[in-house]
Amino acid sequence: MDKVERDSCDRRRNVTAGRLKDLGILELNGCPISHEGISELSGLAAVTCLGLYNSGISDADLDVLNAMPQIDIIRIAKRDVSPEAVRRFSDAHPKCKVEWR
Repeated sequence: MDKVERDSCDRRRNVTAGRLKDLGILELNGCPISHEGISELSGLAAVTCLGLYNSGISDADLDVLNAMPQIDIIRIAKRDVSPEAVRRFSDAHPKCKVEWR
């Protein structure tokens, strides 16, 4: 399984979702991500673990990620999203471990 972490990313290279189609683990903790970026992530069908601590995602962004039924683990910060958004995501992904701290 391929894995990308923030520390291993070369910010000078343009990495697109299409080039990451086989990626299984994606840790973007501490990396600000736009709503457009979240929309691209939702197309990564192989991602089963998604780390988004302190990435500035919103409730609407988490709703977009509902389109990723394969997610087994998601990591998000309490300061980024509301309890209601986490509940909606959890209801849509009953087998997913949501790390919300």
